[in-house]
Amino acid sequence: MQTTFIRASRRTAGFTMVELAICIAVVAVAMVAIIGVLPSGLGSQQLSREETIVNQDATVLLEAIRTGAWLSDDLTNYVDYVVIERRVFDGENSNRVITNGFAGPWFSRANVPPPATYLQSPLDVVGALSLPKYESIPEYDAYFNRKVPGQGFTNTVIAQFRAFSGSLNEKPMITNSLSPVAGTYDSSFRYLVRVEISPVRTRPQPSTNRVALTNTIVALHTQENVVRHSLYDVSLTVQWPVFGNEVPARVGNNSRTLRTQVQGRLVPFYFNGATTPYTLQNSSVVPRHFTTDSASANVLYP
Repeated sequence: MQTTFIRASRRTAGFTMVELAICIAVVAVAMVAIIGVLPSGLGSQQLSREETIVNQDATVLLEAIRTGAWLSDDLTNYVDYVVIERRVFDGENSNRVITNGFAGPWFSRANVPPPATYLQSPLDVVGALSLPKYESIPEYDAYFNRKVPGQGFTNTVIAQFRAFSGSLNEKPMITNSLSPVAGTYDSSFRYLVRVEISPVRTRPQPSTNRVALTNTIVALHTQENVVRHSLYDVSLTVQWPVFGNEVPARVGNNSRTLRTQVQGRLVPFYFNGATTPYTLQNSSVVPRHFTTDSASANVLYP
């Protein structure tokens, strides 16, 4: 006699293939949306970081110009180059441009316009950034004698810096007296700086025909001269990001402008009792700095 056992079947709960396909489709749609938003979020985060660095660095540079901080030794380590474009006004040819280029200690001077000498100290950097917008033009800069009779200049100062306040791994790691580690140099965040310094104009320049001027106008003219030689507008525009190795470099659409006023006189450097001012690395450029000294134009430095 055979006994037959019949096992009762039990239904097991689970997802069908159709349900799994629907779940995968929903997840795929969500991932596409997330991936689409991710670059925008990363871009906003990067822009916020760059703006923070630019604000901090621009404040440092503006303060260095305002105080004439030419003894700040660390400043030279972060400059790539300074290019000074001087448009000549001589009454005959006002379209002639003289370009002077100066390389930072870690930047190849082969890429910089002549004289393409190296910036030796923070004095060179701050002095170049402190050049007046209008030089040797009597209406704006009557305090200095013109180098060539009838000739004046309009200066455009452009400099490229690497971030002072960036992360440590972006800073140039100096391995010897000649060069930094190439990898850390290439990863640095760089930006372009344009500086304009011009005297404050308190009123329109009156007629120079002194015979026709009343005593009141002459007094106002004198007051304006005092202000013009002791109060300056300083504008510092930072542009980024920097593309390529051109000099001056091509930059993106991001920019930030800081402005301030500086009280003091904008004077050249004189060293060791010299009767002629210090020139920037064997060029015709005479660097300037702000000082509150009013005794003499020839401010002496040891």
